[in-house]
Amino acid sequence: MKSLLNLLWRLLVLNGGLFIFAVGISCSVASNLGLPAWDVLHQGISFHIPLTLGQVIQVSGVVILLIAFWLGEKPGIGSLFNIFFIGFWIDIILKSEILATFSALGLWAQYLLVLACLLFAGIGAGLYTRPALGIGPRDSLMVALVRKTGYRVALIRTMLEILAVLAGWLLGGVVGIGTLAIAFGIGPVVELSYHLFGVKIHRPVNTSASLQDI
Repeated sequence: MKSLLNLLWRLLVLNGGLFIFAVGISCSVASNLGLPAWDVLHQGISFHIPLTLGQVIQVSGVVILLIAFWLGEKPGIGSLFNIFFIGFWIDIILKSEILATFSALGLWAQYLLVLACLLFAGIGAGLYTRPALGIGPRDSLMVALVRKTGYRVALIRTMLEILAVLAGWLLGGVVGIGTLAIAFGIGPVVELSYHLFGVKIHRPVNTSASLQDI
């Protein structure tokens, strides 16, 4: 019974983190100051295929997760939740137009939404990683590269963000001041969030090991 309650609690934390992260991404979309790096890529892809932004996030998540698995990062149930629910919540939040209404109040509101994106995305990433049920595709790729190279989370995450921005821009994705702020800010914020929530990434001898169960 105790183990079941523990699992239910971890699932609750996982899904709470996914929702908070989706709120963060939605804040950046609503700011109209440029999308986060990966979503510049997702938006660019969506211009060329008949899928919504949320659906592109889901499909690309599967592809990136396969790449991370090839690099030695094993997925878990949390990885599958990440692929489905972030895109699911983003579509719902954006359709509600609550954030768009706030953004229309002026430039100050748009800047606040960019800051909110960093805050919510950072907190969300720490929360959905903490239960050790498997991490999302982009996080899996980041962790795999951290383990392979030994570099810090902040550096690897920032490098991936920049590459995603460039690819998305080439595909027609919207890039703005918000994109740059998030691209260079999200790495340090996620690293801080991992520290605050006690998430540790080690470089084990067996690189196929997943995040340490904490």
